Amino acid sequence: MSDSAPSTPTLCIFISSPGDVAEEREKARQVLAQLQTFYGEQVLLLPVLWEDLPLELDQPFQKGIDVILGEKPIDIAVFILWARLGSPLGKAVRDKEGNPYRSGTEREFDLMLAALEQSGGKRPDILFYRRDDDPAFKRKLSGEPDPGKMRELMTQSEMAQSFVQEHFQDEEGHNTRAYHRFRQPVEFASRLKVHLRGLIDQRIDAGETQRAARWTEAPYRGLEVFDLRHADIFFGREAEVCELENRLRQRESEGCAFVAVIGASGSGKSSLARAGLQASLTRFNLDQSVKEWRSAVLLPAQTEGHPLLGLIQVLPDLAKSGLSATEIAEAFAESPSTTVKTVLKPVFQPSTKNEEPRTKLLVIIDQFEELFTDPRIAPAERDRFLLALEALARSGFCWVVITMRSDFYPVAQKNEIFLRLKGETGHFDLLPPGPEALRRIITEPARMAGLRFEKRAPELGGQSLVGRILEDAKGQPDMLPLLSDLLLELYQLRSKENVITFTA
Repeated sequence: MSDSAPSTPTLCIFISSPGDVAEEREKARQVLAQLQTFYGEQVLLLPVLWEDLPLELDQPFQKGIDVILGEKPIDIAVFILWARLGSPLGKAVRDKEGNPYRSGTEREFDLMLAALEQSGGKRPDILFYRRDDDPAFKRKLSGEPDPGKMRELMTQSEMAQSFVQEHFQDEEGHNTRAYHRFRQPVEFASRLKVHLRGLIDQRIDAGETQRAARWTEAPYRGLEVFDLRHADIFFGREAEVCELENRLRQRESEGCAFVAVIGASGSGKSSLARAGLQASLTRFNLDQSVKEWRSAVLLPAQTEGHPLLGLIQVLPDLAKSGLSATEIAEAFAESPSTTVKTVLKPVFQPSTKNEEPRTKLLVIIDQFEELFTDPRIAPAERDRFLLALEALARSGFCWVVITMRSDFYPVAQKNEIFLRLKGETGHFDLLPPGPEALRRIITEPARMAGLRFEKRAPELGGQSLVGRILEDAKGQPDMLPLLSDLLLELYQLRSKENVITFTA
């Protein structure tokens, strides 16, 4: 018998949502399409909608479970809810206790829970999202002229709230199951992408077939920064990237899209900003109002004492303005807000119809503390630079992110412009990764490179090398640089079979 290539595993992902979250439903499709591009031939992601399931209205409850666990079982079920539970199914469709369902959403959720129990907790994984957007619902109510339809909206909202209370909360209002809140569809999409990546990786890692390498360089960076081009091997900070992205959206709505990422030396601030946020926006944009993201990264110490000129030199596409970098820097020094409106905005957002997507700009100032430690940067030059950042952050088309060591934060706090930029919500503390994030930092880059970690035979205790590394790293908040350096050395000492060994 000739050897054949291993077949691509398929993951069926069910999406359930009533009609008032149609935009979120479309976002879920977009997320799956982007993730399919990311995973390539490692896995086939198959979206399944309620109309794709052969669930007949009058079939027994057990038959519905059999469909979910059948020939192509549902691996992940995604439920999205806002202010509508859905249309009633009629008295003929009943649950296992003989009670009629209030809607198709309730029936689908009940069937997925039962399938999970019957499979012994193997499948499906269930993700539940609830839109928390009272202002939008109130606008919908106030804009409905028909009293009958208004009453229906109120009834549906009460049903949706009751459903959440019955399935996720106890009598005192404490959560008994996990669910995720979001305010806007793009925020939902960001969170869904993070959660799906974690579940998909678990499913892939649980498979016994070794996958072909998708990354041909060293999958670990040692003490070097993960840059934009290393995004495919940057793992373990997905949740932080999502939170940072959503924090910037919040700050933009407040009128100043500026966030300071603060953390200890070696905590991964630069990598989070570059391989995390920059890659997420420029490669996997989920905001339909944005045509594309352009980006720039600046380290103040590399500007030879002239950070404002250095910033102008790294901003993309400014040659279209017809002005030199020196001329633009001089204009910024004289009037930052006017320069943004008359020079930069026409470059990034030329006049178009209001509903058309616009280009936006991400500016990352890495190692921000250099503004205060580099003796070549005079205080007046530093303030001109900060005023330019403020004009960009308040422009409506630019997000500004800085990374700064926490031990320099008290120094920055003495600067009034910085404090005004940061405001009350522009501070993002980067904490050490937790145990599951550490596991992803170790195992997922190895999978991308086709590597395996040795696991000892049962008679020798059965310990995996991954478990040993995690055990040694546990409880050491400053271990991330050492861990990264260790992993690079172990990679360099890998066996001919691409195994990272205890011996190494």
